[in-house]
Amino acid sequence: SLAILAMDDTRNTHVVIKVGNSAVATMSYPKDTQELTRLPDNAAFLGDNEDTKMLSQAVNFAMTSRQKSVNTASRCQERKKFWREFIELYREHPSLWKVKSEAYKNRDIKNAGYAVLIEKMRIVDPKANRRAVVKKINSLRVTFRKEVRKMLISENSGADINDIHKPSLWYFDDLAFLLEEKQDDDDNFNGEEHKEGDNSGTV
Repeated sequence: SLAILAMDDTRNTHVVIKVGNSAVATMSYPKDTQELTRLPDNAAFLGDNEDTKMLSQAVNFAMTSRQKSVNTASRCQERKKFWREFIELYREHPSLWKVKSEAYKNRDIKNAGYAVLIEKMRIVDPKANRRAVVKKINSLRVTFRKEVRKMLISENSGADINDIHKPSLWYFDDLAFLLEEKQDDDDNFNGEEHKEGDNSGTV
């Protein structure tokens, strides 16, 4: 198995690469290096090994794969953070989702709410417009409703409390405020789409 062990001093990070219990290479690089996807030029392999070149390639591959994995996880977390912020803005504008509220019937308030969401969405999609925002909201709500229905079916089945469906949707709690709409109007909550309303106007 491959292990990469690192230790910092005031300026550099020093690394020992081990295969199994044996150290096979050492290297160092500046602490402020943002990414290390291949061995630096000062990497030194230990011992007289005819397979040094192959080992170097294997280590480079392992380091590249590791960095790609870290980068992918980081991007995933950033995307989740962005859409959680989007959902929070949606929650803060009941004119867009609370059908029985007075704000929902007010065109100006509704337009202002959509304008906020459009501005937010343009961070990731410069061409985003009202239609794109509504489509995204519908997508989020449809997936959320599926999780809610699984819970309700599970609860009504007489299953033991430990066997009741537990939502796996990562933004389920963020959209939980929509359950208020379910309590107020089950038919509206179970509808297939987020509705803009006849007085929605344009932004």
